[in-house]
Amino acid sequence: MVASTHSSALLRELTTHLLLVERGKPSPAGPVAELLFATADALDAEGNTDGGLLVRSRALRIVGLSVVPGALLDALGAMADELLARRVAVEAKTRPTFGADLVGTVVEFLEDAAEGLAAADVTLLTADGADVGAEDVNALFRVFHSLKGAAGFLSLEDIAVLAHAAESLLNLVRDGCCPLKGATLEALFEASDAMRRLLGHVRAAIESGSPVAEDAGLRAVIGRLEARVAAAPPGSLRPASTGYRAAAPQRERRERVAEAGGPRTLAPSSFGPEFQAELGGFEAQAEAAGGVATAVASGVAGDGAAATRIRQTLKVDVERIDSLVEMIGELVIAETMVAFAPEITSLGSVSVKKHMGHLGKISRDLQDAALRLRMVSVAPLFQKMARLVRELSRQTGKDVAIVTEGETTEMDRSMVERIEEPLVHLIRNAVDHGVEAATKRAAANKPARATIRLAARHEGGSAVVELSDDGAGLDDAAILHRASTKKLIEAGAQLTRQEILSLVFLPGFSTKSEVTDLSGRGVGLDVVKKNIESLRGRVTLTSEVGHGTMFRLVLPLTLAIIDGMLIACGREKFILPSLSIVEALQPQPGMLSTVSGRHEIVDVRGEILPLVRLGRLFDVPGTIDDPLRALIVVVESSGRRVALLVDAVLAQQKVVLKPLDAGLAELEYFSGAAILSSGRVGLVVHVDRLHGGARALGAGSPAASAVGRREEPS
Repeated sequence: MVASTHSSALLRELTTHLLLVERGKPSPAGPVAELLFATADALDAEGNTDGGLLVRSRALRIVGLSVVPGALLDALGAMADELLARRVAVEAKTRPTFGADLVGTVVEFLEDAAEGLAAADVTLLTADGADVGAEDVNALFRVFHSLKGAAGFLSLEDIAVLAHAAESLLNLVRDGCCPLKGATLEALFEASDAMRRLLGHVRAAIESGSPVAEDAGLRAVIGRLEARVAAAPPGSLRPASTGYRAAAPQRERRERVAEAGGPRTLAPSSFGPEFQAELGGFEAQAEAAGGVATAVASGVAGDGAAATRIRQTLKVDVERIDSLVEMIGELVIAETMVAFAPEITSLGSVSVKKHMGHLGKISRDLQDAALRLRMVSVAPLFQKMARLVRELSRQTGKDVAIVTEGETTEMDRSMVERIEEPLVHLIRNAVDHGVEAATKRAAANKPARATIRLAARHEGGSAVVELSDDGAGLDDAAILHRASTKKLIEAGAQLTRQEILSLVFLPGFSTKSEVTDLSGRGVGLDVVKKNIESLRGRVTLTSEVGHGTMFRLVLPLTLAIIDGMLIACGREKFILPSLSIVEALQPQPGMLSTVSGRHEIVDVRGEILPLVRLGRLFDVPGTIDDPLRALIVVVESSGRRVALLVDAVLAQQKVVLKPLDAGLAELEYFSGAAILSSGRVGLVVHVDRLHGGARALGAGSPAASAVGRREEPS
């Protein structure tokens, strides 16, 4: 790995500052001296003692001055250019790689950088629609400043150079010389995107053990940032105006000196007798600055200790948390089996029942606490979607804004990651299909700016994510015509409103006649449906012509635990996901009828539903044949409802979900299994596939027969 490239970033900063100083108007000496001393320290740390001596001598020459003469500025610029050219020539020979000793540090840097960029995106998106305050701009500046420093330490030159270019532009914004609007805002958005790409290259290099890849578009992004800096009014770059730039290098240098064991003594022969007076003046200035800094730091610490308590956090490997959750799940299963064992339930001891109840409560609390370890807020995901809406708005030429609600809603980390792709499809669909062109919105007396609303919240034991727009809505006639043309339905088919809307989830369906970069190929919503169903969730769609469309995603909070209803069919027990259950009822005479002498239906308060005899579908012997003696459980998936005929509803409970083995993958009506309190395995019903099961009754499907042939335990 190449030596630290912190000096490169500092030399670039020095060069940029000197070049942008308007000739004829001398620059304040303080910021220039600070940059020179910091650069000299960096060169010394990299082993370039000759370069460090040269830069330090130039710094000492201007310490006692209030401004730097123009001729000296030119000489300093030439020196910085030469040193930078040598540094870059050395670094260009190899790309950085990371040994085992640095991997942990780099991974931590990547995590911190991702958090910083997420916070930066919030400020940039706010600035896109409204003015932001000085503190927001300062926070944005600090993100790139921190990235530059950390990247320089880790020899990530590309990241350091990009961060420096963004920092230079933000310094103009802080000084009020350049508004955070228009081309400046676009350049910073590009910098944020490019920074994410560079972080991705670093992560890929760690995982593959190869050098960090170059980014083809980096030079163009840096060029646009530097162009915005160069376009600022002459003399507008004033690093000393805020005090931040002058104070930070001074503080950092004192910290580095302290870590190295104290300040170094400079021999007079190192610089010559003509610099001794200047050196003495600099030491006095440094002592005074150090005293002030210490006093300020003490004051802040004292005030803060009395005002608030800082919550400490600990970063833990995700695999360790997953292992802990799995072990606690096994503990809960074991506790349930013990609690319902006949030897325990037959005991009449009040003390034993009390202790078993206490044990059960502790197990449930422990399980909930473990699951919360994996919970994260949806705020970062919503920020990505906000960026996506902005980019699509520019790409399509439509004026679209996004409103987010419930960003603090928490879901399982893996769940948040897996719903990103469905949300991307839905947003692309909303911008391209749902939102009308400006002329059509004006004709419909709608605001020129369309609005997409993205909201999240908890409802019971599930998480709900809603995405809606105020666009044209879905036209039933257009959907039917397109579905008929694509031969997705039979000509003249009579469908309900909800069935018509459900057609948009079919593979190959699209209402657009032409193919664009965004849509028209008939993929998207079918992917949304499949992905959400694979998470044991469901998606519903409502729309009103002329007023917009809303997609509603109902998801479990976690994939490790399922909240289910235990039902009985004969001697078998199955689990229905609670998210899919609408209601359970006792059928009455007159509710049941048969169509064409084959398909059974049930009338539930005027709604006609197909009836599926679950025991017959799964080929379970000994089930109740008379519907009036059984129970009906109404379940819903993708806006369609089915009535299931079962023998009994036993209990509602949370169970630890286990995937099916490869040999049982052909059981199409089941999505997993769970160990019940009796110690037996209960299969989890795949509700989304029961609509096809209504047509498969009597066909003797392999999946159904496999359940019926299952042997009883000895």
